[in-house]
Amino acid sequence: MTANHCGSFPDVVSTVAIKAPVICATTGNITLSGLQTIDGVALAAGDRVLVKDQTRKTENGIYFASSGAWGRTSDLSGARSVVQGTFVSVMGGTLGASRQFRLSTASPVIGTTDIAFVDSTVVCFKMQYKTVADMLADTTGYEFFVPGDFVHVIDGDFSYRVLAEGALGHVSNAAAAPVQADVLSGGVLNVRAFGAEPGDGDSAAAIQAALDAWIEQLEAGEACTIRIDDRYTFGTPLLVSFTSQVVGGAVWDQRGGKLASSVATGTSLEFRVRTQVRGLKLDSLFIDGSGTDDVTVLFDGGSASVTPKEYLHNLVLNQPRVENAANVAMKLTGNVFESAIYNPFLICTANAVGTYALFLEDDATSNPSSIDIYGGACRGGEHALYSTIGDCKVFGGTYLNAFAENIFLKNSIGGGVMAAHVENAFEGNPGTDQAGIKITNHGYVRDCYGLSDNGNMDSVAKVYAGPAGVDVSGLRMAGGVSKKLIAVSGTGEIRATGVLRSESTIADLAAQRVTRFLNNGKVSRNASATGTITLDMDAQDIYDAKATGNVTFAAPINGRAGDELLIVLQQDATGGRTVTWNVYFQVKTAFDATASSRTSWRFFYTGGAWVEVSGIAGV
Repeated sequence: MTANHCGSFPDVVSTVAIKAPVICATTGNITLSGLQTIDGVALAAGDRVLVKDQTRKTENGIYFASSGAWGRTSDLSGARSVVQGTFVSVMGGTLGASRQFRLSTASPVIGTTDIAFVDSTVVCFKMQYKTVADMLADTTGYEFFVPGDFVHVIDGDFSYRVLAEGALGHVSNAAAAPVQADVLSGGVLNVRAFGAEPGDGDSAAAIQAALDAWIEQLEAGEACTIRIDDRYTFGTPLLVSFTSQVVGGAVWDQRGGKLASSVATGTSLEFRVRTQVRGLKLDSLFIDGSGTDDVTVLFDGGSASVTPKEYLHNLVLNQPRVENAANVAMKLTGNVFESAIYNPFLICTANAVGTYALFLEDDATSNPSSIDIYGGACRGGEHALYSTIGDCKVFGGTYLNAFAENIFLKNSIGGGVMAAHVENAFEGNPGTDQAGIKITNHGYVRDCYGLSDNGNMDSVAKVYAGPAGVDVSGLRMAGGVSKKLIAVSGTGEIRATGVLRSESTIADLAAQRVTRFLNNGKVSRNASATGTITLDMDAQDIYDAKATGNVTFAAPINGRAGDELLIVLQQDATGGRTVTWNVYFQVKTAFDATASSRTSWRFFYTGGAWVEVSGIAGV
């Protein structure tokens, strides 16, 4: 391409310049060397290329293509050849043809300051239609179109560019009608532009066409947003299938929109990954299940056992909403990891085994991990939240009306529940020792609140500890809940802080041996101690008193294997007071008889004896 030049016009205005056109413009960061294909254009040596999307923005500008290192063109290479407001026209390319870009950087210095170009295309439309349906119905108007023509649709303000005879848009898809994309929207594809009609009519084909176009853009390395801003119905399953790597830029924007499924069985909407996908973000996903579908929304992160590994990394769901789900409202399976769900509203209408509002599945071929859930509400199903992955973490939110526990973290290896509200678990399923939260193996339950109006949920949390143990603290009870903790024997410890034995159910002797009630928050301080003293382990872990007479310690009551007890006893000013211990105490340290001195004993309860593990006399 001949390098003609057209510089600035200082006698007209100092901030205007028009450069000779370029053969194509970049759509992403490139290597500035070698002959390559850019935006569908195979470059030859000497072709002018607008480079506008470099990671290092100082590299942006106009270059000559070369088999070796590229060089800047002379008309955009120095201080006297560029000003803010410089225009460059693009002649070719799938996305760039017939577009104009304006240099927006103030006081640009080529090679020194960051250089930015903005799209300033002015479009003249060849034809205008009232609706997308009108455009699709026009079978004769296409005869007058040539590649590069623009067509406008009033309803929705959609604009299309003709690429080939009988085809509109800038990406290909399998839609029955030749409509492909809203090319003037800056990377936003609206499903209505593909022929989706709001209301109860079946728009599955048009929505699927939009999804295919969205995926094609993302897999081509382009940031792209799919937009759903009205209510649409679909009667056949929708599939978002990733088969080529995607790194960021994938946005699902459903603010103000809703998808209503009439899919009879199977999965209504599936996101399927058979490659490596990072940074998929969904804003305000809102789907009504059909009432008969098996899974309303499914995220499948692929297999970790293939080479190269398949995965879905950094999935972000902002305010997802799924209603009228008969079986599973939302399911995450496969190799999904380091992802977050914010303020979900997920409802399963069933209360039966195998149904869930939110199901996080660890299958045999994947390694899902680090799924965090913040706030929101999940309701119904066997469990409102059922997780078999290693480290699901719940921060706040309300979980209610499940057939069994509202939250069940199975085989946890570091996950837990914090500050959640669990209500009316075991809906329609009466029984005893039934909790709102259940966790097995290793993790934590902290600062959670339980309420039961249905009379079936009597405890806040039920815990089975694996080798690393489970920590429980700060549980609170409200109406209908009589216990904070149900402790069941396992291979590790259950460590309860701020939970009294009297507020707990210990399943059996084995559970007693692995459950430790740490620092119940009760300290008994007494101005004087004399005679026989019987300590209640539900009342304190620490007893601190002054001996004003001889003291006898009887066997403590309400002790459980694993309990610890600290006794601090001070002689009064007279001194010489003595201590007698019940046979259940095994004591090594003698009570110092010196006036005003202190002696302390720390005991561990084996279930049969209180064994002194440390003592200090004469303090």
